[in-house]
Amino acid sequence: MNHAAINALVAERVMGWKFWLETRGEYLYVIPQRTGDREPWTRYRDGESHKERYKPITTAEFDSRNQIHLWRDNFDPSRNIAHAMEVFDKWTHASIEKSGGAYEVTINSWATEYRTDICIAICLAALRAMGVPDKEIEEVANG
Repeated sequence: MNHAAINALVAERVMGWKFWLETRGEYLYVIPQRTGDREPWTRYRDGESHKERYKPITTAEFDSRNQIHLWRDNFDPSRNIAHAMEVFDKWTHASIEKSGGAYEVTINSWATEYRTDICIAICLAALRAMGVPDKEIEEVANG
């Protein structure tokens, strides 16, 4: 299970975050911009002079460039139940049921995921509810 890739995809597609590739000399960083946050260069007093260091990037781009490891953030919905519930709480029509040793997470009456790990079930059901194709979900989950 590729937790970093799942977390990044959930942040982008479900939570609405943007990502920026920051270049500092020879070093590259992936900077998340949470919904409602300002662009990363605006945190500098002379922000406009720093703007050229930042380039918008999607999770598909930085994952395909093997830069998933450059993303540093404490948002971990695939392993942290509090973060997974932030994802789950974005919907008003959602349910969680436990059956045997597995959890059934249903969002919008049709995006359903059965897993023994509730955090993974929430993340994958949320991605399905946002219309992310099954093939992409499976590639990220198993990548």
